[in-house]
Amino acid sequence: MFLKFGPEVPAPEALNALFLACVAGFVGTLLGHCFSCFLKFKGGKGVASTIGGLLVLLPVPILIGAAIWGLVFLLSRYVSLASIALGVSLPLSCWLLPLFTSLKFGQPQFWFAAAIAAFNVWTHRSNIGRLLAGTENRFVKQA
Repeated sequence: MFLKFGPEVPAPEALNALFLACVAGFVGTLLGHCFSCFLKFKGGKGVASTIGGLLVLLPVPILIGAAIWGLVFLLSRYVSLASIALGVSLPLSCWLLPLFTSLKFGQPQFWFAAAIAAFNVWTHRSNIGRLLAGTENRFVKQA
C-alpha cells in the first residue's frame, strides 16, 4: 500500500519504488545533516530536515507534529523539548489517525515514523540530560 488520502487502494509497483526512493533520499539527507563530513561528522539534530522530508512522505503526521512542536515550544520555551515532542508524535499520529479519520497508514509507514522518532530522541540525548538536570537553555527574548 502507498500513503494516500481517501479509500485504500493497492498502489502500482512504480509508486512503491518511488516511495522507497524518496525514503532513501530522505534518510541520506537526514544523516548528512546530522553527521556532516565537512564538520568532522558532527552536525545538527536533523529536525528541520525531518520536517522537510516528511512533508513529502508523511504530510499529515508531520503537520500534526509541527503543531505539537509549536504548542510545546510556546508552553515551555524549550526548543529541544518541542523537537522531541514532534518526533514522538509521528508514530503516534500514524497509529491514531486511522482510528479517527479515513487516512490509512500501513505497517511500513508506522515503523518508518517510529525509527525517525527513535533517531530524533537519540540525537537529543544530551539535551535530555540537560532538561533533567535543569540546565537546558530556554528560548527567551532579550530586553
